[in-house]
Amino acid sequence: MSAAPPPPSAAATGDGTPAADAPAAASTVAGSGGSPPYPAPPAAHTRTADELAAAGIVEVPRTCMCAVAVAAGKRGWRVRGIDFEVDARYSLLRVLGTGSYGVVVAAWDAVTGVVVAIKRVARIFDDAVEARRILREIRLMRSLRHDALLGLIDVDVPALETWDAWHNVYLVSLQMDRDLHRVLRSPVPLTDAHCRFFAWQLLAGVKYMHSANVLHRDLKPANLLVNEDCSLRICDFGLARYVGEGSVDVQGAVSPLTQYVSTRWFRAPELVLCRDAYSTAVDMWSVGAILADLLGRRPLFPGRDFRHQISTIVSVLGTPAEDDIAHVTSPTARAFLASLPATAPIPLRNLLPGAPEDALDLLSRLLCFNPTTRLSATEALDHPYVASFHEPALEGVAGDDVLAGGPLEPPAGDLPPSVLRGLMWREVLAFHPDAVGVAVAAGAPGGGKHEAQWVSESESPRSSMPV
Repeated sequence: MSAAPPPPSAAATGDGTPAADAPAAASTVAGSGGSPPYPAPPAAHTRTADELAAAGIVEVPRTCMCAVAVAAGKRGWRVRGIDFEVDARYSLLRVLGTGSYGVVVAAWDAVTGVVVAIKRVARIFDDAVEARRILREIRLMRSLRHDALLGLIDVDVPALETWDAWHNVYLVSLQMDRDLHRVLRSPVPLTDAHCRFFAWQLLAGVKYMHSANVLHRDLKPANLLVNEDCSLRICDFGLARYVGEGSVDVQGAVSPLTQYVSTRWFRAPELVLCRDAYSTAVDMWSVGAILADLLGRRPLFPGRDFRHQISTIVSVLGTPAEDDIAHVTSPTARAFLASLPATAPIPLRNLLPGAPEDALDLLSRLLCFNPTTRLSATEALDHPYVASFHEPALEGVAGDDVLAGGPLEPPAGDLPPSVLRGLMWREVLAFHPDAVGVAVAAGAPGGGKHEAQWVSESESPRSSMPV
């Protein structure tokens, strides 16, 4: 982290625009099959074959690639034993992470002149639930454009021999240095100015999302990416929901939130206790829990399971009054709350002894058991704690252009792979409208067109409490 955060105007933009002082390339990387030559990476982003091999990356010779990929101007790589095939504009640098979701690499983008992160999502059309999550994330990332949100730079056009052979999707976004969870669990010192600047950016991003009628629902330090210049971006919109005009709650066939421990620690109590009662306030609780983690360098509510999570919250905030649990209608949840011993609240000053008074005051207005009494993002941005950075013109709100590309929710239901491919192809064309002939050449039914339409729907998370 830099010694002090930059002024608000120094926050990076999310559109992949190259820096004005980017060094000129000394050579080019040739495409093939008519694709243009691309500038070679500058020296700082050039890797030798030995350096790449040490990182688990080996470039595949074109003679070993399929003719369709070569003709499409692709470069092939083996990344820790995994096939990785992207446009020649990208020069891979290092592996950022691997997991069940796929593999993520850092790469130099010759078109934008910046280092990007490329996520390879494998076999995406085999699982309708996972495919819908990725489709939702793509649509949100390309529709919500704000300095505090991680935007999507590209969805790479696949090189297809046949339509049914399309299995993998490559998503390109700005590469960030690390996530806030790693920072908070490291010895890197954070000053009061750092905390305030992070809080302001987080609140600005949440305000923008909420103005677009989007709930994130999974805000946590691991989903906040930060750079050395202290710029912050919210990421991972797979659990987000659009709840604007025309949205409908799907009851009975709802998708639960994932139950990772780190998610649970920052989850609003109503998402644990209630089936359907949620609003923008769920994100504001998470903002408060993240702020507490920033101030104390440890989670404030580290529950071991869902019941212990509520017990932990009550042990800190005290037994909620009847008015504060009026939104809890589940008999099981209310019985569980009634079974907890009467507890007085612990002063936040005792839990966070080094925190400034205005930070504690903001926390007390965010970490409210009753969601209707929490500050909104707009109200929180008016709080003295972030006053030194507060500039409404920079924070912005979403306009009608957010929905210009279509609704933000994919169709519900167990969609077959053919429909999922058609929906994903629409997202590819949003970045590459001239690629329409690729689907036709691959034999896509209807040229990749389909009857399923995106819909404006929201899904209520299932209650996390046993019933």
